[in-house]
Amino acid sequence: MGDLWTDIELAAILFVFVYLTQWAISMTGSRRVGVLLAIVLVYLTIYQHIEVLVLVMALFFGYAFWENFEGTFVPLSKG
Repeated sequence: MGDLWTDIELAAILFVFVYLTQWAISMTGSRRVGVLLAIVLVYLTIYQHIEVLVLVMALFFGYAFWENFEGTFVPLSKG
């Protein structure tokens, strides 16, 4: 029989994995890519590589943010 904290940690990891899987599938539109992204995110979160996780998330969301942000600029007309 496992330790209580180990069981709680495993339950929390499974909960986070299922949540991230649903989120990633809805974000990417592909089940395979969504599951792969969720596996990578859970792996990085579990092993405390926060700086890599932040970099991946910044690249993943940063591209869409700057693409939309750039489209909001209206060129000034000289006149």
